[in-house]
Amino acid sequence: MSVCPVIMLFLTANQLHGAISDIQQHLGSDCSLNIKNITEEDHGLYICQQYVNGQQQGADARAE
Repeated sequence: MSVCPVIMLFLTANQLHGAISDIQQHLGSDCSLNIKNITEEDHGLYICQQYVNGQQQGADARAE
């Protein structure tokens, strides 16, 4: 298993729901973030950021 950087996930105009509360369970082997079983209530703009040693790696990843 590879070591993934710190992942921060934000959702604007809504709240994060329990499905994302344990984010490590949603990381793929390539450190991709997999969100499953979404509902209409999960709508919004998601912003994902990766950090290594306190430094952000790359640009924010956004998904609506």
